[in-house]
Amino acid sequence: MKLFLKQYGLFLGGIIALFFIYGFHEILFLRPQSIHQWRQTDCLQIAHNYLTDSWNFFSPSIHNLFSDNETTGKTIGEFPLLYYIVAMLWKIFGEHEFIYRLVNLAVFYAGLFCLFNTLKDLYKNVFWSTIIVLFLFTSPILVFYSNNFLTNTTAFGLVLIGWRFFYKYYQTKKRKHFVYFILFFTLAGLLKMTAYISFILVGAFCVNDLFRIYFLKKQPYFFYKKLYSVIPFLLSVSVLFLWYLYGHVFNSRHGGKYTFNDLWPIWEMKDGHLEKIEVFVREILIHQIFNKFSLLIILVMAIYLFLKIKTINKFISSTLILLVLGVFTYILFWFQALDAHDYYLINLMLLPLFIVVGSFWHIKEKHPAFLKSKTAKIIGLVFL
Repeated sequence: MKLFLKQYGLFLGGIIALFFIYGFHEILFLRPQSIHQWRQTDCLQIAHNYLTDSWNFFSPSIHNLFSDNETTGKTIGEFPLLYYIVAMLWKIFGEHEFIYRLVNLAVFYAGLFCLFNTLKDLYKNVFWSTIIVLFLFTSPILVFYSNNFLTNTTAFGLVLIGWRFFYKYYQTKKRKHFVYFILFFTLAGLLKMTAYISFILVGAFCVNDLFRIYFLKKQPYFFYKKLYSVIPFLLSVSVLFLWYLYGHVFNSRHGGKYTFNDLWPIWEMKDGHLEKIEVFVREILIHQIFNKFSLLIILVMAIYLFLKIKTINKFISSTLILLVLGVFTYILFWFQALDAHDYYLINLMLLPLFIVVGSFWHIKEKHPAFLKSKTAKIIGLVFL
């Protein structure tokens, strides 16, 4: 017990403290509130209709009769796994909306716990691992949507779990960890396509290793068994493609679509839309990501990593470069979503997270005394 408290006491204490500071003990029992209330109730409707109408997993529906000549609400968006699980829990415990919020929050918390364990293994430092995880959980969009009904933070939690298994696979080369990280990245992508950015990132490393094996005749960095590496990646892509293809065919057949499963690119904007987005981003959205001082700290860390690009860990440098390219591409393809759709940015939080993680990793390697400094710890705690 003493060892457990030494390893996890600070982290769990911080998470529990934030739970009450953010008022989660009260929010759990609230009905859909505030921004995107309509979208929140869409999620509840699908779970409710599984419970009361049909348990057909592949035929979800909402209350709005906008399908099949206004006779049904059949429609598909993201993979309805969360809705189905909530419906099953409602079948056992009764239809209570707090159960839905709790399931969402539990998956997100599981992601934070896995992130903490990964950082603890990386830094061998409980304090700074805790500070980084709790700092991530000061992002307003993560705070608001984690105890909510949308699937974005659920997908982000699955991504963090997937990275935990990727790290364990890198450390041990065990097949089960390989399968698990592919599984969690795939589930995240099914819940929200934007969460698939992590899978694409790791897929790039897989392609790089295959190139080293076949053409450079060199030792790979991560994936040593060629077929064993390629087949699960192809299966994941196939599953994702087939699901969204099925969703497209289903919606076309029934004529209803409650969410947008397509590109929303910058080059298709109407006149005046750019100015509207610019105002929303400057006056509202930027503050929903982190507060200005936190963003400034992240910017300083990003500049620090750029200046040290030749000396930082190759995995971190490659990951950051690919993430920057991925985030930039994503923003171009879904630029119009920046008009009030704050939750579209949740799975892009991976970029600031990797900037912070990479900075501390480099500091740990080059300036280990800093992480042990009591002064630095006091400053970190006060900042948090």
